[in-house]
Amino acid sequence: MKLSQQSLAPPLRAVDAEASERELGFAIPELLKLVYGRVGNGGFGPGYGLMGLRTGATDDQGHDAVDAYRIYASSDPDEPSWEWRDQLLPICHWGCAIYSCIDCKTQGSPIVIFDPNMHDESWSQCFIPTERNLESWLDAWAAGIKLWDEMYGSEQET
Repeated sequence: MKLSQQSLAPPLRAVDAEASERELGFAIPELLKLVYGRVGNGGFGPGYGLMGLRTGATDDQGHDAVDAYRIYASSDPDEPSWEWRDQLLPICHWGCAIYSCIDCKTQGSPIVIFDPNMHDESWSQCFIPTERNLESWLDAWAAGIKLWDEMYGSEQET
C-alpha cells in the first residue's frame, strides 16, 4: 500500500531499507535510514513531505523515492539528451516537478535541487547544487528555516 505525501508512514523496517538499496543499486545514507526508521518512512518534512523508501510515503504521482529514481534514471526516447545524475535520490517534492535530492555518490550527502522548469539548452542546468548536506538540510527544516526561500527567495511560491 502506498501512502500519500500527507500521511506519516510507519517507521522504515531494515528489510525494506535493504530491498530499496538492492533495487537502487547503491547505498542510502545512514542518516536517512535512521530518520526513516525512528520517525517514519516519509510523509513529514519540508515541501509536500519527504518521500519514503519502499513501503513509505509517496509524492503526488504515487511514487516513493525508489520509484522516482528509477523513472528519472531511465532514458527518454522523446528526449535523447535526457540524463539523470547517477545516485541522485529524489526525497522531497516541492510541486511543479521540483525535487530536493540527495547525492548518494558524494561523501557528506549533499542536497541538489532538480528543477526541470530551468531547462533551456541543457538538462545539466536543472540540477542546482546547494550549500547544504542532508544533515544540515534536516536541521534547518527542524529549526523552522524555510528551505523554499533558501532555494528561490521568498517572492516565489510553489
